[in-house]
Amino acid sequence: MATRDEQRQQPLPLHILFLLFFAPGHLIPVVDMAAIFSTHGAWCTILTKRPAMWAFHKDNDAADQMSFGEMLVLSPPALGGFVTHCGWNSVLEAVSAGVPMVTWPRCWDQFYNEKLIVEVLKVGVSIGAKVYASPLETHEVIGGEVIAGSIGRLMGSGEEGDAVQKKAKDLSVKARSAMAKGGSSYDDIGRLMDELMTRRSFGTPAD
Repeated sequence: MATRDEQRQQPLPLHILFLLFFAPGHLIPVVDMAAIFSTHGAWCTILTKRPAMWAFHKDNDAADQMSFGEMLVLSPPALGGFVTHCGWNSVLEAVSAGVPMVTWPRCWDQFYNEKLIVEVLKVGVSIGAKVYASPLETHEVIGGEVIAGSIGRLMGSGEEGDAVQKKAKDLSVKARSAMAKGGSSYDDIGRLMDELMTRRSFGTPAD
């Protein structure tokens, strides 16, 4: 057993404080990141608000909580598609679950996220929304025929739908692999930990 003097000389583990936005969905990626940091030996503290505290208690039933309801909806393997306003957390959740998307952006960063989903990653089809409007403004009306057509493109047996479904499944595998031990995200966090510990040892401030 180490003496008290030896214990004082041993470096304390890195302590990381997460200050997240208070929308419930922002908790999901933060918890994932904290879990990876913890496997590398860091102490993690997550600052959140009371309605999200249930996520840290094992005796709580996630199915009874609304904060993570979207993940519960996206998890069943029978689900074939997801209509989304393209909020970033929803995009991450759909990608992780391997669910292709019908995109219906409204405001903020959602139109940029739609371009990533449809044109770059090719894991969704656009419903055709073009007009930006804040939550306080009247939004563009899109007819039922257009909505049905977009869903049909995704869910139908044509080449476009098949390609999008396959891309979504493939991207899900890559996303999960990145977070697993030995994956790119896991290793990146490990390298960040090493750099922070080195800087602390030499008294060098982080950039």
